[in-house]
Amino acid sequence: MTKESTLYQREKVVLTDREKETMALDSDTSAETLLKLAFDSSEKVRALVGINRNTPEVILMELKKDHSELVQRTASYNLNSRGLKNKNRN
Repeated sequence: MTKESTLYQREKVVLTDREKETMALDSDTSAETLLKLAFDSSEKVRALVGINRNTPEVILMELKKDHSELVQRTASYNLNSRGLKNKNRN
């Protein structure tokens, strides 16, 4: 179990916005934690999940439906850049 998963499993642990933002950008953050951060109340945290290059595509697809235009754009950009990389490999 990763450190961030343990933090989220404890009900009484409250992370600061800065800690959540750091986790949202960290390429070592688990998909499970990124999923939880994708539904955080903070627009900035959700946008940072959208920027993270290791955020699974299924989470990015959900972020594209977010009510925040910023979050939608970060997720779309991440998905589009992955599509370009895959096309360049062929």
